[in-house]
Amino acid sequence: MIPPDLSEPIRTLQTKLSVLLRVFNSNQAIDTDKLDSLCCKETYESILIDFPWASITPSLHRLLAHSPELIRDCNNGFGLKDFSEEAVEACNKLIRKYCEQLARKMSFTSIANIISLSTTYYLL
Repeated sequence: MIPPDLSEPIRTLQTKLSVLLRVFNSNQAIDTDKLDSLCCKETYESILIDFPWASITPSLHRLLAHSPELIRDCNNGFGLKDFSEEAVEACNKLIRKYCEQLARKMSFTSIANIISLSTTYYLL
Protein backbone atom coordinates (compact mmCIF):
# COMPACT_ATOMS: atom_id res chain seq x y z
CA MET A 1 0.00 0.00 0.00
CA ILE A 2 1.09 3.51 -0.77
CA PRO A 3 0.95 5.84 2.22
CA PRO A 4 -1.64 8.61 1.68
CA ASP A 5 0.95 11.36 2.07
CA LEU A 6 3.00 9.93 -0.83
CA SER A 7 0.22 9.28 -3.33
CA GLU A 8 0.26 12.79 -4.81
CA PRO A 9 4.07 13.09 -5.08
CA ILE A 10 4.21 9.66 -6.73
CA ARG A 11 1.50 10.60 -9.21
CA THR A 12 3.29 13.87 -10.00
CA LEU A 13 6.62 12.09 -10.43
CA GLN A 14 5.06 9.51 -12.76
CA THR A 15 3.58 12.28 -14.88
CA LYS A 16 6.87 14.20 -15.09
CA LEU A 17 8.89 11.11 -15.99
CA SER A 18 6.31 10.09 -18.58
CA VAL A 19 6.50 13.51 -20.24
CA LEU A 20 10.31 13.53 -20.12
CA LEU A 21 10.58 10.08 -21.68
CA ARG A 22 8.20 11.06 -24.48
CA VAL A 23 10.19 14.25 -25.14
CA PHE A 24 13.52 12.40 -25.15
CA ASN A 25 12.19 9.67 -27.44
CA SER A 26 10.73 12.10 -29.96
CA ASN A 27 12.45 13.32 -33.10
CA GLN A 28 11.19 16.90 -32.75
CA ALA A 29 13.27 20.02 -32.05
CA ILE A 30 13.60 20.59 -28.30
CA ASP A 31 14.40 23.75 -26.34
CA THR A 32 17.10 22.15 -24.21
CA ASP A 33 17.54 25.12 -21.86
CA LYS A 34 13.88 25.04 -20.92
CA LEU A 35 13.91 21.25 -20.72
CA ASP A 36 16.92 21.27 -18.43
CA SER A 37 15.77 24.03 -16.08
CA LEU A 38 12.04 23.35 -15.90
CA CYS A 39 11.79 19.60 -16.30
CA CYS A 40 14.99 17.77 -15.50
CA LYS A 41 16.27 19.82 -12.57
CA GLU A 42 12.77 20.23 -11.15
CA THR A 43 12.11 16.50 -11.35
CA TYR A 44 15.51 15.67 -9.84
CA GLU A 45 14.89 18.09 -6.96
CA SER A 46 11.37 16.79 -6.34
CA ILE A 47 12.73 13.25 -6.02
CA LEU A 48 15.32 14.41 -3.49
CA ILE A 49 12.78 16.44 -1.50
CA ASP A 50 9.71 14.17 -1.64
CA PHE A 51 11.61 10.89 -1.32
CA PRO A 52 14.71 11.59 0.81
CA TRP A 53 15.05 7.88 1.62
CA ALA A 54 15.20 6.87 -2.05
CA SER A 55 18.43 6.53 -3.96
CA ILE A 56 18.64 7.70 -7.55
CA THR A 57 19.76 4.94 -9.88
CA PRO A 58 22.52 5.59 -12.43
CA SER A 59 20.09 5.26 -15.33
CA LEU A 60 17.70 7.83 -13.82
CA HIS A 61 20.65 10.13 -13.10
CA ARG A 62 21.78 9.86 -16.74
CA LEU A 63 18.24 10.58 -17.91
CA LEU A 64 17.71 13.64 -15.74
CA ALA A 65 21.22 15.09 -15.57
CA HIS A 66 22.76 14.33 -18.94
CA SER A 67 20.01 13.91 -21.56
CA PRO A 68 19.56 17.64 -22.20
CA GLU A 69 23.26 18.07 -22.97
CA LEU A 70 23.22 14.94 -25.14
CA ILE A 71 20.27 16.37 -27.08
CA ARG A 72 21.94 19.78 -27.36
CA ASP A 73 25.52 18.73 -28.10
CA CYS A 74 25.23 15.44 -29.96
CA ASN A 75 21.89 15.60 -31.72
CA ASN A 76 21.61 19.28 -32.74
CA GLY A 77 18.69 20.00 -30.42
CA PHE A 78 16.45 17.15 -31.57
CA GLY A 79 15.04 14.31 -29.50
CA LEU A 80 16.93 11.06 -29.15
CA LYS A 81 14.57 8.88 -31.16
CA ASP A 82 17.35 7.83 -33.53
CA PHE A 83 19.55 6.74 -30.64
CA SER A 84 18.66 3.43 -29.09
CA GLU A 85 20.13 0.64 -27.05
CA GLU A 86 19.90 -1.85 -29.89
CA ALA A 87 23.62 -1.60 -30.65
CA VAL A 88 24.55 -2.17 -27.03
CA GLU A 89 22.11 -5.06 -26.74
CA ALA A 90 23.49 -6.59 -29.93
CA CYS A 91 26.94 -6.64 -28.34
CA ASN A 92 25.75 -8.83 -25.45
CA LYS A 93 26.15 -11.95 -27.58
CA LEU A 94 29.70 -10.96 -28.50
CA ILE A 95 30.58 -10.08 -24.92
CA ARG A 96 29.32 -13.45 -23.71
CA LYS A 97 31.37 -15.19 -26.42
CA TYR A 98 34.50 -13.22 -25.52
CA CYS A 99 34.04 -13.99 -21.83
CA GLU A 100 33.68 -17.70 -22.45
CA GLN A 101 36.29 -18.23 -25.16
CA LEU A 102 38.77 -15.43 -25.70
CA ALA A 103 39.32 -13.50 -22.50
CA ARG A 104 41.59 -14.31 -19.63
CA LYS A 105 39.37 -15.48 -16.83
CA MET A 106 38.14 -12.69 -14.57
CA SER A 107 39.71 -9.95 -16.70
CA PHE A 108 37.30 -7.24 -17.79
CA THR A 109 40.22 -5.28 -19.23
CA SER A 110 40.88 -8.11 -21.65
CA ILE A 111 37.23 -8.12 -22.74
CA ALA A 112 37.23 -4.32 -23.16
CA ASN A 113 40.37 -4.50 -25.31
CA ILE A 114 38.88 -7.19 -27.56
CA ILE A 115 35.64 -5.23 -27.99
CA SER A 116 37.57 -2.04 -28.69
CA LEU A 117 39.62 -3.75 -31.39
CA SER A 118 36.58 -5.38 -32.97
CA THR A 119 34.63 -2.12 -33.20
CA THR A 120 37.45 0.19 -34.33
CA TYR A 121 37.55 1.18 -37.97
CA TYR A 122 40.91 1.30 -39.64
CA LEU A 123 41.77 3.49 -42.60
CA LEU A 124 43.87 1.66 -45.13
